[in-house]
Amino acid sequence: MRKKVSFHSIRHTFATQLYEAGTVIHIIQELLGDSSSKTTEHYTHMSNSVSEGFVPLDTLLKIKKRRES
Repeated sequence: MRKKVSFHSIRHTFATQLYEAGTVIHIIQELLGDSSSKTTEHYTHMSNSVSEGFVPLDTLLKIKKRRES
């Protein structure tokens, strides 16, 4: 049986995996291009209380590279 995969489900999975790995919500928000943290919270299925975690080095490097271009 095949399961349909949408852009929304890929985006949700990406955001949730980053959040569960401890990535700070504001970094996830920037990577997804969300203007509101409420939108990002929707994709990570988290509560209104955001816990601060660590930011993976590769994520920081990608953001830095994006800002420089």
